[in-house]
Amino acid sequence: MDVGVLIDAWLASRHVNDRWVVITDIFGGSVNNEFMVRMADGGFMLIAGMNLGLVIELACGLDRLSLENVEQSVEQSRAGIVFCNNLATAGGEDEEF
Repeated sequence: MDVGVLIDAWLASRHVNDRWVVITDIFGGSVNNEFMVRMADGGFMLIAGMNLGLVIELACGLDRLSLENVEQSVEQSRAGIVFCNNLATAGGEDEEF
């Protein structure tokens, strides 16, 4: 089934007072693009670049879903993406956590 048809069915079925955060995997991917063209309809916030830290952060704060809180969650999830090879100590020993 066409993803656009699925999204339209979801948009039509949700309650007008519901607040949603939609998270897609890749900015510019097919699912993200389908949601982007429907953003003018409102009723949801759209985030591209899903990671587990972001999903957990948002799920733990469902009672506080505001634009500001969602933006903060996105920033915090960015900070959680680390290229660990750059953390190696000069002596080559593993750093303890």
